[in-house]
Amino acid sequence: MPSLGCTFDFHPVSAADVAGVIMKLKNCGKKDLISAITLKGTVDLTSPEIAKFVNASIMTGTVPEELKLARITPIHKGGNRDDETNYRPISNLPALAKIMEKCVSDQLIDYIMKNNILAECQYGFRTGSGTHAALFDLLTNVYTLRDSGNIVAVLFVDMQKAFDTMVHLLLLRKLYGYGIKGTPFDWFSSYILGRKQYVESDGVESEHMRTLAGVPQGSKLGPLLFNLYINDVKNCDWRGNVYLYADDLALVVGRRHLKDLWEDLQFNLGLLLDWAGKNKLTVNTSKTKLMLIGADADQLICPLCIDQSKPLEIVREYKYLGVLLDDKLTWEPQLLWMRRRISALSGVFGRTSSHMSDEVKRMMYHALVAPILSYGSLVWSAAGVSRLKGLQRSQNQVIKRLFSLPRLTPSKSLFEDYKFKTLHETINQERTTHITKIINNRMLSNITIGFPAHGHNVRHSNKIVIPKSNTTKYGLRSPFALAARAYNESSA
Repeated sequence: MPSLGCTFDFHPVSAADVAGVIMKLKNCGKKDLISAITLKGTVDLTSPEIAKFVNASIMTGTVPEELKLARITPIHKGGNRDDETNYRPISNLPALAKIMEKCVSDQLIDYIMKNNILAECQYGFRTGSGTHAALFDLLTNVYTLRDSGNIVAVLFVDMQKAFDTMVHLLLLRKLYGYGIKGTPFDWFSSYILGRKQYVESDGVESEHMRTLAGVPQGSKLGPLLFNLYINDVKNCDWRGNVYLYADDLALVVGRRHLKDLWEDLQFNLGLLLDWAGKNKLTVNTSKTKLMLIGADADQLICPLCIDQSKPLEIVREYKYLGVLLDDKLTWEPQLLWMRRRISALSGVFGRTSSHMSDEVKRMMYHALVAPILSYGSLVWSAAGVSRLKGLQRSQNQVIKRLFSLPRLTPSKSLFEDYKFKTLHETINQERTTHITKIINNRMLSNITIGFPAHGHNVRHSNKIVIPKSNTTKYGLRSPFALAARAYNESSA
């Protein structure tokens, strides 16, 4: 169990704290006795009383039973709808419970960040991070290893229903080890133990059942407690680098010889299964996949097994955190998916844009098209200029369809007249923003950024040092090298 020299203490919340939380509540929860809409409309009257209620709870270390009942809505994740494992159980909690959780989670986050408790390899559910940070660091590592002549293995591990199977007493032991003791420990014990839930689907409700394991998905505290539960994964002596986004675990290993790579992967699988067993977590063997970059997967039979029955599946493509990776790092599957998405939108806009004002059309573009072009661009833009031309044509086409412009309208005027960013401008903005945030410690990254030593000529002292590369395909096109180059050009 972890053991720290620091101790967590609650501090009273103010009416202003509560009012800020109330105004950010989503207008849902129709079955709440007090809805979010009502609370917002009476915030000046209710926030002082709710602050008293929250303070009474955290100072006595008790959570009222009424706030520990969750209405579960099953959300389909994909696959066979008759398979219950393909649904994510989302907890719908009373508005008052959400307010209390938010007040507590804010204090717990401050404590965790101040004492640097979370593993650096955990990118999920933490301030100054996100899927883009995990993708950027992982792919930079992959490109760097390939640039050095290594065969790279990426093991994508699926933890089966990890949020729902956490052992409550083990979680409480870990919280105690992280310095949550005394009254705060009593409060978290009260919050975690004795919870109840029921399922509502198509207007039908199940009976109320006691929750014997896990934390509520959809709650404010659930993801934070989960991060602490699996935080000790950082203590394993991994061969390679681990990347966590909540319960999505990816392990990157690079070796020059396939024999050494198999040995390291087998070692890591042993560590993984041992760690998972101690934490009462289960590795989903059917959804855990292996990608080999720099080796011909068609000619290989994987010698590694998880459950001693069938070998790990080697995949040519894998969707990781919403981005399609391929074992040749061409990014063609991802770019094809994006072009198809934009083409579908072009068809919709062609049929409906005549009924929209220009203001609405701009809103539609920024809401539906722009996110497709920006998400994951830190990594898939490594495809290179020639492969990105098709995506730029798709962007041009969707703008023409949206604004009912002639097919031969010059591309330059599309962006000058309607003030949209080109694909190149979008990518460069994502790159420079990401690097700037890393430099200013506003973005989690395990990549070290260096600047030239100051000498007599300080003209270029604000430019990032880009590591020397051995290859154009991997060294010069690594996400970090491309982002650093964009940052240096913007600083010129």
